[in-house]
Amino acid sequence: MSIYCVKSKDLKWEKFFGIDINIEAMDLLRKVKTAIVSDSKMLEHMGASFEVWDPTPPLKWHFNYEAIIHILWGGPLKMTCEGKTHTAYQGDFIIITKDSDAVLEVGGHLVFATVTHPPVDVIKRILDEKHQKKR
Repeated sequence: MSIYCVKSKDLKWEKFFGIDINIEAMDLLRKVKTAIVSDSKMLEHMGASFEVWDPTPPLKWHFNYEAIIHILWGGPLKMTCEGKTHTAYQGDFIIITKDSDAVLEVGGHLVFATVTHPPVDVIKRILDEKHQKKR
């Protein structure tokens, strides 16, 4: 058993979408900054991160993972799934089930915390592998 304390000053910010996957609005996604708080080395089944997004036009996204997003500031974040639009503001949470297809739109500079299953580093590895197969 372990308990971790991750200091915000020790977080390493990186570009999560550093890979060149063939997806709508890739130029916008390359600007997304991510700081991984916990990865699969700490927690086997879930991870946590912070993300910083600039405004985006509507963007289609398939969630091949579960996520809970907590809007810390900025936005709003609009997500449309199955014809229903959800708009999240500072303090709000969005809960996303695996295999959801959504259209998301960021209305202004946005910072949020997210908890995912599987961990963020595993999600990134899956995206990398998927991209490698397409080459």
